[in-house]
Amino acid sequence: NPNPNPNPPPHPPRRPLDEVANAGVLELLQSVVANAEVGAAPTADGESTLQLQALHCVANLATGDTGAHPRLANGLLALVPHVVLLTASPAAAVAEAAAWTIGNLAGEASQHPDPDLDVRKRLHAAGTVAALASVVHGRAEPVAP
Repeated sequence: NPNPNPNPPPHPPRRPLDEVANAGVLELLQSVVANAEVGAAPTADGESTLQLQALHCVANLATGDTGAHPRLANGLLALVPHVVLLTASPAAAVAEAAAWTIGNLAGEASQHPDPDLDVRKRLHAAGTVAALASVVHGRAEPVAP
């Protein structure tokens, strides 16, 4: 039985960031970022921590257009309170990675009609400006929003 239509309809375009969000990757990263016991565990090479590596993953995901990917935006926004706290980490590399993550989120966020998904407003409300200032000035603790 030959196919009557030799040109099948095209597949919808892949949206890798949606696939990442739908696969539960952000929840897994949050469990590492938020849990100091898990996050402080050294990586196999002993040169880093799982928390630092998870922050790098989050920072890379934060370069996606959150306005076009609401599920990604929600997942990243759920991480923001933990990331803000990590800007005060005594480990300079962790504090820097947390600041980098906030910067990527703020820099790549596009406006969203739903105020709950307006990443820049949510970042501001979470105290990220004060947290970034603390990193720049070398403070030991984040400033409350």
